[in-house]
Amino acid sequence: MRGLVACAVVSGAAAHGGLTFPPPRNNYGNIDPRNTSRQPGSVFFKQAPPGGPCAGDECLWFSEGCYIGCPSCSSEMPALGNYFGRPNCSAPALLEPTLPEQFRTVNIHNRSAHGDFTKYHPWRSPGRAPVSDSCGSAGGYRTETDGGGQTPSGSPQFFPGSKLPKLDGVHTEWLAGDEVEVGWMVGVNHGGGYQYSVCPAGSTLDETCFNAHVLPFVGRNTTIRYLDGHGQTIIPAVDVTEGTFPPGSAWRRNPIRECCLSSSVSTSIDSI
Repeated sequence: MRGLVACAVVSGAAAHGGLTFPPPRNNYGNIDPRNTSRQPGSVFFKQAPPGGPCAGDECLWFSEGCYIGCPSCSSEMPALGNYFGRPNCSAPALLEPTLPEQFRTVNIHNRSAHGDFTKYHPWRSPGRAPVSDSCGSAGGYRTETDGGGQTPSGSPQFFPGSKLPKLDGVHTEWLAGDEVEVGWMVGVNHGGGYQYSVCPAGSTLDETCFNAHVLPFVGRNTTIRYLDGHGQTIIPAVDVTEGTFPPGSAWRRNPIRECCLSSSVSTSIDSI
């Protein structure tokens, strides 16, 4: 039996990243990530090349202001002083963290002067935060902002990624039961983790569909592949199944130490 993939998603928590291959619909113009030459139309941070960590502006599709348990994302530029985890909803909607402490990636042991400011951030209960759209929203915020909230090429600000058309000339077909290699990139690294899921052709591209079709990981390693031709690095994978949603599903911890902008063109490769 063959299943035609309508939309394959890498669901991330806490970082600006996205699916690199199979090529995602939000890669405007289907730009090769290895292409680091400047081309007209790319708006990522007003200066970055169209390829690399944000090929075709794909990293400008995301959800912003999303806290575990809140019914929706704020999708607004945070007010001054709201960068340390004050959610856009209150109890009883908020959920307490379910991620075991050993899998945290930011502010480990709560040494920050701001205390446990990631307490209600998505990675503290993987899969339990809302999204503005299952395939990301153009620019993340409702209105364009400086930094990562610019409007990506080819779409109006806050356009839902689930409404994007298929890429011309791109057809991804997998044989059910086979192992396939997939990859994601990180543009701005805030730690966290990720999982892969699919939604069958003809279905509504929403969280209900993707949560029903989570893909299991194969193997115990993640390969960091440098697309500028400087080889690759293999890192032991760390999978989390406790406190995740869908219940018992595996999320994989980001293998790259959290920081800021990526310093080189790279893609993390997994088998599913």
